[in-house]
Amino acid sequence: MLSIALASPSVAQLEWGMKAGISSYDLGTKNIKEWSNDGGFTKQITEADYGHHFGLYGRGVLGFIFIEPAVLFQSGSFTYTFEDYSEAGVFTTVRKERYNHVNMPLMLGIKAGFFRIHGGPVGHLFINRTSDLIDPDTYKGVNENFAFSLQGGLGLDIWRFRFDVNYEANVKALGNEISIGKESFRVNQTPPRLIFTVGFKF
Repeated sequence: MLSIALASPSVAQLEWGMKAGISSYDLGTKNIKEWSNDGGFTKQITEADYGHHFGLYGRGVLGFIFIEPAVLFQSGSFTYTFEDYSEAGVFTTVRKERYNHVNMPLMLGIKAGFFRIHGGPVGHLFINRTSDLIDPDTYKGVNENFAFSLQGGLGLDIWRFRFDVNYEANVKALGNEISIGKESFRVNQTPPRLIFTVGFKF
């Protein structure tokens, strides 16, 4: 019934627009990992750079309830610092890795005046990756072509502008096996992230 009502312009308010914004991954201490290997002691320190996203959205409002699908291109990167401790000394290696995805959030929420509260699933379609981490001869990584996460947050509508602050938590753990030299490591790519978005209604 709700889908029928949202599809009817005489009942529901429909709008379309574009969105763009930035996101920051919350890595915390959980993403600091340690491995033992024949060469001594290895420590990985991970930092997340700010990611960015842009794309299109649609919204259907029925009373105080709304549904909002979107298609957004997202790009984000990580910096890995590897410290190798051995009898010869400490050797530090810094590597960068960038990921590109198409995100498809589907938000269901409540709208009261200028304010909104919303939440829902997000599909992530993997496009490609550029990385300094991969050794082409020994890399045996596993990429998820499609994954899901959950997102929720608050919004503010002022004139034609749409402001959103969302928090995203991953449902399924994704990971990659990377090779540096002759060593292979399992790296977790599933930190939560804080997302800031500005939209404009056409």
